[in-house]
Amino acid sequence: MPPKDEMHLPQIVDSFELTRPLGSGAMGLVYLAHDVLTKREVAIKVMSRHLIGNARAEGRFRREIAAMAQLRHPGIPAFAGYGEMRDGRPYLAMEFVQGHPLDAFVTPERPLNEDLALWVTIRLADVIGFCNREAGMIHRDLKPSNVMVDLVGLPGLCDQSQIRVIDFGLASYIDFRDYDDFSLATYERAGGGTMAGEVLGTPAYMSPEQIRGEELGFQSDMYAMGAILFFLLTGCTPYTGSSAGVVMAAHLDSPVPDPSKLAEIRPATVAVVQRALAKAPSARFRSYQQFIANLQAARFAVGQQTKRVTRGYSSPQNGGRQQPSTSGTETSHEIPSSAYIKKPDQPAQPPPPGSSGTTSWNRPVSPPVTTSSWKRPVKTPLPAPSGAVMPPAQPVTTSSWKRPVKTPPPGPPSAALEPVARWAHQSIPAPPPMPPAAEPTGSDEFPTTPAQASVQEAQRVPSSTAWRRADPPTKPDAPAP
Repeated sequence: MPPKDEMHLPQIVDSFELTRPLGSGAMGLVYLAHDVLTKREVAIKVMSRHLIGNARAEGRFRREIAAMAQLRHPGIPAFAGYGEMRDGRPYLAMEFVQGHPLDAFVTPERPLNEDLALWVTIRLADVIGFCNREAGMIHRDLKPSNVMVDLVGLPGLCDQSQIRVIDFGLASYIDFRDYDDFSLATYERAGGGTMAGEVLGTPAYMSPEQIRGEELGFQSDMYAMGAILFFLLTGCTPYTGSSAGVVMAAHLDSPVPDPSKLAEIRPATVAVVQRALAKAPSARFRSYQQFIANLQAARFAVGQQTKRVTRGYSSPQNGGRQQPSTSGTETSHEIPSSAYIKKPDQPAQPPPPGSSGTTSWNRPVSPPVTTSSWKRPVKTPLPAPSGAVMPPAQPVTTSSWKRPVKTPPPGPPSAALEPVARWAHQSIPAPPPMPPAAEPTGSDEFPTTPAQASVQEAQRVPSSTAWRRADPPTKPDAPAP
């Protein structure tokens, strides 16, 4: 008998024909289906049976349907439809992604090339940043198995592959204030290493604030991406332990690991990994734009020659989960050596007709220019217009040339009537002697100068100081009685 969550296949639901299971998650199973109407392959995610009747779980699943229907990004599978199963469980139909999980290209013995690991993280940060910006979404379960790689016909993983994020079942949405988690009666571990119960997520990639059950922001997914980059560079997770509790305690208390101790990594890449894995959210990058900019700077660091690296992938013959081949090729696309061969100079012009070839032909050399015999050309005057009489040209002789004398500008009209005073090197004549002062008259209160006295005498203007009011007449004395 199939497990309690699986169904008898094939089975037709609405216009979808379910053919085989693809995987499982914290909230349900994923099946491969064929759309009868559109003739395309889709992936259908069905909620688990043990969550039937859980209002919070059903609400979370329906919010995932609403978010997936609104998001349009090359890094997210396209929305294909939704509906309910015969037993009432909701399902979500998405585009079927042709590819392999990201962790299938990495082994502890052969981690990814540093340049290729940074490129994958940049693509992942671009997708998660878009989801957070458009829908206020926090994935909360980022890990290599939830990142699908489409090789687009190439032999392996390279910078031409397509990176897509799947499994948004545990995502929270800031618009809904969905910070709390639904809890189950029993503590279980779902497929793919995802822990379902009081704590949701994968312990190896969970942020400290997610482990403590605090309110989450976009820095929580950034912490998970830092752990994924650590895994791609070294082939192992940042913290390891015998149990999930030991790993989560290491995320809370252990110092931030240094990936350069496990692999040869540039200091710029080490700084990006350690800042993304900071314990406090405020110590991480302030935005996804800043995170991507630092990843780009680490990828194109000074003195680093960026190469295109291809990691091959093959499946074992005995079936089961596919693993990367140990004979994966790493091809460096560099400039061929033939590009540095110096080609012979081409002739400036074809050889003359009748010649046997270009071997005996030499490029013409222009004669050297000598400046000793060079003379300045003489300018020829322009011809005079018809009917105009031009004065004869006067020869210019430089030997008789003299500096022109500057003529002072004319002054105002009144200045022409007055002689120009010459003050330079002339003595000022002494003023004529003054005549002796006239004796003051008794009638004047103040003395006057001789000039004033002569004017007063000529005009016979009496001095105002000599004027006196006449005495009033006296009344005669009255006769005595």
